[in-house]
Amino acid sequence: MLALVSMAIGVIATSITFNFKFIKMGSLLKKSQKRLAAVEDENKILRSEQKYARPAIANRQ
Repeated sequence: MLALVSMAIGVIATSITFNFKFIKMGSLLKKSQKRLAAVEDENKILRSEQKYARPAIANRQ
């Protein structure tokens, strides 16, 4: 009986630990997706500005 109770406590403790890890990973994923979207938006802005900018001297051949 003691072995079964110990195993049950272990299973419960492990599942709680994994749930906390998955919650943390989910929040990190959301933050990363927001940051990626911001960087992509900034990239689009910079590329559109680059079209209208004068070419650099180093790029002339």
